[in-house]
Amino acid sequence: MNAIANAILTHAGRNGPALLCGGVLIGLVSPWLADAARPLSAIIGGAALTAWLLRRYAGNWVAANPNAMTGIAVLGQLLVAVAAMRGMREEIMAAPGQAALLLALAFLVNGGLQAIGTHLFAGIDYRRALTIGLVSGKRNITLIWAAAAPFLADRPGIELFLAMSVFLIFMLRAMTQRIFASLLERTRVLA
Repeated sequence: MNAIANAILTHAGRNGPALLCGGVLIGLVSPWLADAARPLSAIIGGAALTAWLLRRYAGNWVAANPNAMTGIAVLGQLLVAVAAMRGMREEIMAAPGQAALLLALAFLVNGGLQAIGTHLFAGIDYRRALTIGLVSGKRNITLIWAAAAPFLADRPGIELFLAMSVFLIFMLRAMTQRIFASLLERTRVLA
């Protein structure tokens, strides 16, 4: 979420905050936008506003305290994980086979998106291509969930799949770190 806001703020220069705020306001107040657009506008707008405020008023402090910012990010991820799994225990216990199948599907989809993202950018520096691939598989699950939430009340299987996708983000970090280190070492040896 902050990546979107940072990209807009960075590339739009001085007009970035105005463009972002205008887009968010349109998303929040427009009667013609679907119910799904309003939560996304609020989430992206909140992230953009936070990024802008931090850059404007606490940029030096943020740069001087990377460990504190990492801690804040970890707390945010924990909140997402706890919220994502709320109510899922009962669904998993009621149908463990379906939960295992959805977790496997989440692994396949995530791995596929990572591979596609990496291969699309393989022509540039391989480390950057791997980074793009990594975020290609892991980003925006919570945005999708927030946008789709009004439509998921009668589709618990989809919500369980999204929960498994969020859960897997935390599981894959250790696995992909080893795989990427191996791939980077192999490319160094070949170079």
